[in-house]
Amino acid sequence: MKKHLLWGIVGSLCLALPVRAQFSQGTRYWGGTVSTRGTLGFGNDASGRKSRSGFHEVQPEIQFGKFTSATTMLGVGARYSINWNGTSIPTDEYKSRVNAQSVALLPYLRKYKSLNERWWLFLHTEAGAAYHWRINRTEYQGPGQEFKRSSWQYLIEIKPGVVCHFPRKGWAIEGYANILSLTAQYQPNDQGSRYFLFSSGFGTNVPSYLTLRIARYTNPKSN
Repeated sequence: MKKHLLWGIVGSLCLALPVRAQFSQGTRYWGGTVSTRGTLGFGNDASGRKSRSGFHEVQPEIQFGKFTSATTMLGVGARYSINWNGTSIPTDEYKSRVNAQSVALLPYLRKYKSLNERWWLFLHTEAGAAYHWRINRTEYQGPGQEFKRSSWQYLIEIKPGVVCHFPRKGWAIEGYANILSLTAQYQPNDQGSRYFLFSSGFGTNVPSYLTLRIARYTNPKSN
C-alpha cells in the first residue's frame, strides 16, 4: 500500500507540474559513486572455540550520457564490484575464504521533469549484462581446496530519482529513490542451473532509502 502511494505521488508530480527550465539538447552528463560496506565479527562458544568472520565490499560505478532532447538522455554506465568474505576457527585449524568480483555494462535511458531551475525529477531505466566470477578456498586441518565459478547475469532496473542542479557551475547532487526501484534479473550458471528474480526496493531500512551521487552537466555550446 505504501509503495503504491509513493509511486502515485511521483507519478502525479511528473504529470501535474508545469515544465520550466530545461536542459538543452546536446548537454553532456557524467556521474559516479563509490559504495562500500563491511562487517567484522568475533565468536566464542561454550567449549572455548573462538571464531572470526568478516565481509568487505567495494563497488565503484561511473555513467556517461547525452541529452537527445530537452527532457531525454541516453547513456551508458559501467560498474565493478569486489568483495571478500572469510571465516576462521583457529582451534579447529579451519579457514574459509571467498573472493567475488563482477563487472557490468549498463546502457540506460532517462526522462526528466522540471520542478524549477534547480530541482528535477527523473526516471532512470537501465538494461544490460554483468559477468561474475568467484574463488572459494577452504582449509581444514591440512591442505586446502579451491573452487572457481563464473556466470553471466542479465538485468533490467527502473528507479526514480531527484536532481539538485547548480546551473552556474554545472555540478549536481542526485539521489536515487531505492524504495521505489524495480529490478528483474536472469542468471544462468556453468552448473546448468538458472534463476529469474524480480524484486522491488521497498523496505524499512532507512540507509537504503536513497543512493546519493555527484554528477556534472555540461553544455558544449556554452563553453
